[in-house]
Amino acid sequence: MVRIGVDFGGTKIEAAALDAGGRVLARVRASSPRSYEAGLLTVRALVAETERQAGVSGASVGVGGPGPGPECSCGRRNCLELWISGPGLAQDHGGRLTAEGVAAAARSGQAGAKAAFDRYVDRLARGLAVVCGVLDPDVIVLGGGMSNVDELYGRLPGAIAPLVFSDIFTTPVARAEHGDSSGVRGAAWLWPLSP
Repeated sequence: MVRIGVDFGGTKIEAAALDAGGRVLARVRASSPRSYEAGLLTVRALVAETERQAGVSGASVGVGGPGPGPECSCGRRNCLELWISGPGLAQDHGGRLTAEGVAAAARSGQAGAKAAFDRYVDRLARGLAVVCGVLDPDVIVLGGGMSNVDELYGRLPGAIAPLVFSDIFTTPVARAEHGDSSGVRGAAWLWPLSP
């Protein structure tokens, strides 16, 4: 069995193939590009070259990314929640409005709110593209407070499409049947009714 690791750093991206005993079979590096799209293409090329050098195809790939960022409410650092939650959108806009307020201001054409909402859509699309790359879901269902923002359903599919490792992206983005109360309903179903 061959495993490929990818270290995606700020200066360089390195891929290495290891055999079952941890011996390095192949290692390639490239400078880190300054755009997300170029970064994805670089990782794809490095993995392909590492597989070629190691004489394998379809190896298991693990990716590590940059280190500490802002602290999340969970106590960890740089969680996606910081960037794709309602409070994350509000904070990105400056913290003077709620997420709903930022969405409404963006709808009315306020430039700062539009820019913050555009960044939010981009960040959410990037996170969902990773999920699509790993799981290839039949549908993406949004829940939580931000699921009440209608513009997400029209914008996200087009924002996700160029970020997935495929020429075709047709996965629909849908609102949870029970809206922003879907999470609490799901939590209630976690436990059996009888002991």
